[in-house]
Amino acid sequence: MDITGKIKEILPDVVVNGRNGNFTKRRFVINTGGDYPKDVCFEIQGDNAYEKMKQNLVKDNDVQVMFNAESHEFHGNWYTTLKAYSLRLTSGAQAPNAQQSQRTASPAPAATQTQEAAPQQQQGGNADDLPF
Repeated sequence: MDITGKIKEILPDVVVNGRNGNFTKRRFVINTGGDYPKDVCFEIQGDNAYEKMKQNLVKDNDVQVMFNAESHEFHGNWYTTLKAYSLRLTSGAQAPNAQQSQRTASPAPAATQTQEAAPQQQQGGNADDLPF
């Protein structure tokens, strides 16, 4: 499953004593936005998963969260956990380095296009001439 939203809050780490030893749960909350916004809390379990996601885990980032929903019973009550396994920036958000490289690269293609269009018009070709 996946959901898109803006990271609203990053909660403090929780160290849990499990069957196989201690592990760290990292939790974060996203807001889905739209007409009926909802706050949704996810957790990241394990250091490997966290290492893959920590670069994009920044407050106010627009992200897409891929997750698994798991429920378990404890003393007659049911609890549901949303475990995030992937966190990607959405098209509206970009890493700072990507923004800088895109700014420097975008003027060059525009200049190339105008230089290519000029010889066609000088040779008498019609720029609007389409093959279909």
